[in-house]
Amino acid sequence: MTIDGTLGFAVWKPSDNSITMYGGAPAGSGGTALPNCVAIGAFTLSGDRTKIVEGSILSDGTLCVLDPSTGSFITASSGREFLFSVGVTPDGKSILVPVYPSTVAVFDVATLNQTTSFPVVGDTSSAASLLASPTRKRCGWRRAAKP
Repeated sequence: MTIDGTLGFAVWKPSDNSITMYGGAPAGSGGTALPNCVAIGAFTLSGDRTKIVEGSILSDGTLCVLDPSTGSFITASSGREFLFSVGVTPDGKSILVPVYPSTVAVFDVATLNQTTSFPVVGDTSSAASLLASPTRKRCGWRRAAKP
């Protein structure tokens, strides 16, 4: 990853040993472009592991969800700048975005519409990582230790 984020990634399909490149694939490589999903700062799988969730490290704060089984993707503004981390709920339905200084915004994975937000007592800066309980009733975060 560079200071401006990672420009692309690849998905391996074990059933036929094929690889599909997304994002910053070199011209002529057969890669699939993902407009508005460049400079990846946050990258994870949805809780049900069927979708790839990424967030832009650039000031636009774009969220992107890719369905690797179909190649379809959606994008939306997260309402925050510089996404360094995103969390997901275990059921695969929601994305958690830390909004500085102390809020978590919740987005629907299927539509990327913001469904709610809630305040937290803690730091939601770029050092924070979010986790959701299996019941979706609790949200926790971890802040990186200071050197």
